[in-house]
This record gives sequence, structure tokens and C-alpha cells, in this order.
Amino acid sequence: MRNRNENNGIELTVLTGTYAALLSFRITDSEKVDREDFLGFEVKRDDITENESYPLRGFKHFTETATMFDSSQSFPTDRHPVQSFFWEDFTVKPAHDYVYHIIPVYGTPKNLNYGGEVSVEVKSEIAEGEEHSVFFNRGVAGSLAYARKFKNIRPDKMPEKMKAEARIWLSRGLEEALLGFIDKAIKNKYGLRIAFYEFTYPPVIQKLHEAISKGCDVQIVYDSRKEKADNDKAIKNYGLERTITKAGKKIDVLTRRTKNPQVPSHNKFMILMDGETPLEVWTGSTNITGKGILGQCNVGHMVSDKKTAQKYLSYWESLHKDPEVKSFKNAVAEIQDDIDSPEKFEDDITVFFSPRNKKTILKTYSKFIEEAEEMVCGIFPFSFNKDIKASLGKKTNHLKYILVDKIGNAKGIEKKDGNTVIVNGEYFQKPMFDWLQEINSGFLLNEKPNSVFGTNYVHNKVLLVDPFSKSPVIISGSANFSDASVSSNDENTMVIKSGKDLRRICDIYFTEFYRIFHHFFVRQATKEINKGKTAAPDDKNNPLHLKTDNSWVSKFSEDGVKVKMQELIKNMPLDY
Repeated sequence: MRNRNENNGIELTVLTGTYAALLSFRITDSEKVDREDFLGFEVKRDDITENESYPLRGFKHFTETATMFDSSQSFPTDRHPVQSFFWEDFTVKPAHDYVYHIIPVYGTPKNLNYGGEVSVEVKSEIAEGEEHSVFFNRGVAGSLAYARKFKNIRPDKMPEKMKAEARIWLSRGLEEALLGFIDKAIKNKYGLRIAFYEFTYPPVIQKLHEAISKGCDVQIVYDSRKEKADNDKAIKNYGLERTITKAGKKIDVLTRRTKNPQVPSHNKFMILMDGETPLEVWTGSTNITGKGILGQCNVGHMVSDKKTAQKYLSYWESLHKDPEVKSFKNAVAEIQDDIDSPEKFEDDITVFFSPRNKKTILKTYSKFIEEAEEMVCGIFPFSFNKDIKASLGKKTNHLKYILVDKIGNAKGIEKKDGNTVIVNGEYFQKPMFDWLQEINSGFLLNEKPNSVFGTNYVHNKVLLVDPFSKSPVIISGSANFSDASVSSNDENTMVIKSGKDLRRICDIYFTEFYRIFHHFFVRQATKEINKGKTAAPDDKNNPLHLKTDNSWVSKFSEDGVKVKMQELIKNMPLDY
């Protein structure tokens, strides 16, 4: 939901997703608000749903009045105000009614007084919609909170009760929704057609075993190219049937994807079947592993649309035959041919499967980027196509936020304007200032702890084009926007351009993107700025120390990207 209000010389705009909200404050009357002793804003939140009201808390504080009991402790914003014109609230709960109050704070740290407030009423989004349901895990983008809550202990080293708590906390609804999709088949005696790449997470394998034992028609194509050994080991360990006999007929539950072993069968989707009729699809970036569900940032996206489900089924039926790449390309093209320009998309949801004969769709994605009017947000966990990089590197007036797992993945992007921000995955390997030492998903969830093995921060494959506008575009799926993901791998990607759920899911995607982006931006910037310098809590350069005058206001106005973002939010349509 989006809402806006202006009062007492301040404009407040709030954008909510399911678990996150972005607040933008804008001074509309400097004489009323911006004085020399203007110290920032108190952010107060009323939770109408749970009948609670309190100032939200942040990490920045006045050294003059803060009493430090522990590293990474937080402080109430009525005593230690927000010295910014943005605030991200990552303590939002789905489907809650909230009122946010923004109150200017004046005086000195030991003698604070308060100006007139502005407030906005909003309702956070629900994950499950009529057509689209979207689930982002918390993952390692919650690493500081994980360090505080679980002391950086690996789940496999925890007592069972603590392990269950950590799983729920890291998953933040993703695992529950994934298992819930299978439960829907069990409850209704529906079938499932599945294509999995990494397929080793015990709760999912056990839930599929339950579905089969209760009479559901479950058929799975799984990767026996790149992930053969680990997948086969998990299937054996957790007792998943390879074949069953039903009404005297032998049915293959598990089918290996073996042809062209040099490339991965990289899909992660399930189709819910009522007899021969496909009903819904579960897709996205989440591999069926502990690291995929709990560690790396990932998304599960469920679509309740029979037309889309039928396309996935047609693709699955070809995949089930374990075809050679060369012949498979023709079958894929028959399901959905290439579209060479953004304006030619006619359906609400267009699904592109791989492998494909040409790389046309990658050029089309690059055109989406070039033709954006306001903003592009992209998550690229691996290296990606040169045309997309070229489009991101062109001089434009629109903002471009780029998030990569490792900075080398962005090699080749020329930043020709001040509107391009590239951030890579980071964590505090040792304590810095008032922040605790953290842990990444390589140490947290790799079977053999390793900080450089695999993708440890972001695994989503997402492009958002003009997410604030009346005509946003969401591109999301299993494909990494690389040449191989189009020309040789088994992949799927949805392009969502319209439909009744579009704004709701776009706001969910954006608030989650911004949560993840900002988390890693803070770590990257802090480490770059303080490279080679002391990072002790009492250091004068500690970025968590608040200013005792209004110098922070002009500092904000010097940041062109933040100012442009504020302008976009100011003009963002509230309803469409």
C-alpha cells in the first residue's frame, strides 16, 4: 500500500510490502522545520492491529546520552532521532494496520524538544493474492540481527528447539509457503509436476514423500547433470520413491535430466494439477537446499493462472523426455517465441523458457533497461549478458540500482552518470564500530563451511523497471540473465507487465529489494570508507554517532541519488 500526507511543513510518503516499509520525509516549509538546532526526526509507529504504539529504534545515537550495554544495541528515535529523509522499517508484519508519525526533534542531546508531526495511515500487504503470491526469505540480509539473536551459531550446531526457531526466522515464510504448496496437493488429492535443480532439503523431500504416500500423483524431473551426486544421496537418505505402482500401472516418480551433462537443469518450479488440468505454478529463484531456503536471499513466486500453468506444463512435458538441447530448443520456441521489444508484450504474464535458439530475449531485457523512465533495480547473483551490462552502463537520467553477489560479476559496466549505484554482498568479518561480527551463508549453511564457495549473499534473479510508476515491469525467475541461461540451461523467467495484482506484488518486490540493497550498501560503504583505519566504537569517525546540529540536512542534499529517489517518491502515484 502507498499513502502520503503533509502537515506542519513536512510531507510523509509511506510504501509498504509484506515485511518492510519505506518512509520518505520531505521538508515543504524550511522556515517551519529546518533550524540550526534541528536534530532529526522521531519515527513513531502505531500498530492498530496489535494495539501497540512506540517510537521505532535505530542504531545511530548521541554519544552524549547513549548508555551502551551491548554491541549493536538499538536506541529509540525519540531520544536518538533519524538524521535522514528516509527510514526503512523492517519490523512490519503482513496485513497489519499502521499509523506512522514523523516528529521533528530540536534542542541538544540532553535537552530535546519536539515540533509538529505529520502522520500517515497504511496497511501492509499480504503475501498471498488472488493471482500472485510472493515470498522473500530473510536470509543473510538479516546477519546483524542473526548475530544478536543466535550468536552466529550454525543451525546444524544448535539444539533442536533452537534450530527450529532459526529456520523459521531465516525462512520468514518462504519454507512454509513452499511446503504449503505441496500441502495443497495433499489436501485436495491433486497431482504435482516438478522440475528441480538442487534437490536436497529434507523437509521438502519428506513432504513430497507424504504426498505420494497419501495418493497424490507426483512426478519429478531433477538434475542429474551438475547436481547428480548430491541429489541422489538426498533422495536415498530420505526414502523418496523412484517408482510406484498405482492401479497396476508403474509410474516413474523421479526422472533424471541427463542429456548434455555439461550444463545444468536449473529450474525450480512445481505445477499443481487437478487431474490433467494445471491450476497453479510455484517458481522463482529458490533451490531446494538449506542454503537456498534459509541462507542466500531468494524469492518464491506462486501464480494462480491456468494459462500460465499450462505453459509450464507444456514445458515440463518436453523436459520429462530428457531431450537433447538442440531438439529441445524448438519445443521451447513453440511454447513462447521471442519478443524483440518491450511494447510488443501483450499478456499480463509472459513466460520465457530455455534453452532457446537465439539470445533475443536478453537484448529485449536490455531495452527494458534503456527505456526506463525513472528507475531500474536489478539483482544479478552471477555474471550476466554484455548487452544488459552495456544498457546499465549507458548515461541515463533514471536511477539504476545494481546488486551483485560478488563485485566481479558487475565487471564491464561503465558508470557514465551519477545515477548508477553498484553494491555487492558484504558482511562484517570482525566487529566494526558498534556493529557485531557477522556470518555469511557460506559459513552458516555450506555443508563444509566455506566463505568463498558458491553464492553467499543474493541468489534472486530480478529486474524491476519503473517500480513506482503506473506501468511497472517485474522480471523474475530461475535464469541468471546470462548467455548460458538462455542458450543451453533449462530455465524459466516470467515478465509481468500488467494484471490486477501488479502494484501489490511490485511493492513487495521493491521493498524487499531495497531492504537487501541497503543492508549490503551499509556494509560495503562502511568498509570502504574506513579501509585501513581504526573501527573502534569510540572512534571519531564512527558513522553511528549523530550530529548535534542541523549539518546533516545539507549533507543529504549533496547526495544526488538520494535527492532523485526522494523526488520519485514525492511524485509516486498512490493508486492505479
